[in-house]
Amino acid sequence: MDATPARNDVIFQHNNLIRTNLHMGELEARIMVMALQGIHQNDEGPLPPIRLKITDIYPDAGGKAYRLVGAACKALYEHDLRLVPVGSNPQNSEYRTRIVSDIGIDAGTGLVTGNFAPKIRPYLMEITKVVEGSKPGFTSADVKKLLVIKNANSQRLYWILKSYQSLGSKEIGLDQLQEYLFEGNSPYGKWGDFNRYVLEVAVKQLGAEEVGFPFSYEAVKTGKKVTAIKFTLPPPERSQKSERPKTRVGQGLPMQDDTDFEAFLAQFDDRRKLTYGLLLEDGIDKSMAQRILQLVGPDDDALKKVVAARKAGNLAKQAGKLTCPLPAFIITELQRSFPGLKSKK
Repeated sequence: MDATPARNDVIFQHNNLIRTNLHMGELEARIMVMALQGIHQNDEGPLPPIRLKITDIYPDAGGKAYRLVGAACKALYEHDLRLVPVGSNPQNSEYRTRIVSDIGIDAGTGLVTGNFAPKIRPYLMEITKVVEGSKPGFTSADVKKLLVIKNANSQRLYWILKSYQSLGSKEIGLDQLQEYLFEGNSPYGKWGDFNRYVLEVAVKQLGAEEVGFPFSYEAVKTGKKVTAIKFTLPPPERSQKSERPKTRVGQGLPMQDDTDFEAFLAQFDDRRKLTYGLLLEDGIDKSMAQRILQLVGPDDDALKKVVAARKAGNLAKQAGKLTCPLPAFIITELQRSFPGLKSKK
């Protein structure tokens, strides 16, 4: 029996966690991504335990794998993070926590096991609160794309830039970016080295077709010294492949494909994308979840009704009071607000 938890295709981090000083090695970053896959946004209790197959982290199950993965687990445990509390002014407060409270290898089962630190929870799974009306603060990423990015610095930069993607461009001080990536211990202290071994590598890896995050940058100088970098970021997942007009809300027509739907969502803020992902986690099939979001469109009141239906269903599930599958409950609730919504037979 597979003792590892079900994994999600999309993972989330709060921007306060993304934009903190955190340097990771390649295997360490891979463990982090795979651990985040086990978090389900419907869960109300503590973060789930970490249970990963060592062969998924490193394909060679021999002694080398145990040595390298063990070192990566140790590095992940030793991170001492300074985090701005969720919802706080970054100038006024911060506190310290670890990412994990414990982690290690169980040689008998071939599993990496451990637990997230309790204080890290609001940075990983309070997305529902964002959807319900607080300031947007989470960034999502596709796991398949993350695992394609082999260079850990490039992966960290991907998260950082993606957290600013809705702005279109972002200027970050060079010293600040060095802190984000290397925690004050950069091996690339000279601009030329940082440009060559960090930025140029990231441009190549993130711009690859498998990742699809093409960005550009320019050095910003104070006098002759490079003091900042201005990044130009790609639009949020808009279609590059089709020039067909996209279906708009109220037309009552299905999207032509997933690319069209992504372009449709990109017209709005991140709350709709987050809601879509949560509907999928609830077990609602893709076509129905897309239909719901089409009916919501730009109407924030309609979005609140979807959030309320999800909340009612999940509370009933936790209380053991569901008399039908969760997806059917949510859809039935939504049919009261969206009479045209029909359950898929």
